[in-house]
Amino acid sequence: MDRGRFDFPTTLARIARMAFAVRAEFKNVPIVVGIESNAYQAAVPQSLKSRPKDFPFPIKAIKTSQSKFLRISQFAVHVENGTYLLRQGDKDQQAIYDEMVVYPTSEFDDAVDMAAMGTDLLLGMVGKSKIGDFWVPASGN
Repeated sequence: MDRGRFDFPTTLARIARMAFAVRAEFKNVPIVVGIESNAYQAAVPQSLKSRPKDFPFPIKAIKTSQSKFLRISQFAVHVENGTYLLRQGDKDQQAIYDEMVVYPTSEFDDAVDMAAMGTDLLLGMVGKSKIGDFWVPASGN
């Protein structure tokens, strides 16, 4: 997991690189890319949607209205009851764990916040037979 502030083109390239890496590792698993879309970040899903040939993944814009502390506190329940599991030996998963065990006093909290938002996104998809309000690129292009 790289931490830092990146310019807009670099941010888009990094999101695409990560999505393609997940697709390569989990070939038969549907991929939906959740992107926080408050303020400046709203341009990210819009830009990716405008490039379906370069970014052929469904996108869910995530508008946060709760505080980060509340999101992470609700996420902690899934961790504590064992419904959220981390893969051993994965450096990105280790970053999430490292933040979880010392939150809220951790230096960083973006990885655990991302895990909380992603878990909320996945739980919102459970039992749905279609993607619904997700943007899905046209196939065959």
